[in-house]
Amino acid sequence: MSASAPADARRMRAEAQASMHDAMGDEPDDGDPPASADAPEIRAAWLARVRELLDAGRIDEAKASLTEFHRRHPQAELPPDLRALLD
Repeated sequence: MSASAPADARRMRAEAQASMHDAMGDEPDDGDPPASADAPEIRAAWLARVRELLDAGRIDEAKASLTEFHRRHPQAELPPDLRALLD
């Protein structure tokens, strides 16, 4: 994993949270539809969170989260670095 991976993960999570915040109606409507649970940004933030759990040594939680991600998004291609967690 590159040195910038944690920073990228934090950025992606912040963007996903901002999208979810916007979807809740606290921001003016700019005409863009709110992010859905199937939005690429949400899926990327979920995978970033799995990596954060791994980095924190919370392996069982990371595996459980990734298993749930795969259950909800079976069509999503898992990144190679996370794919091994499901084996």
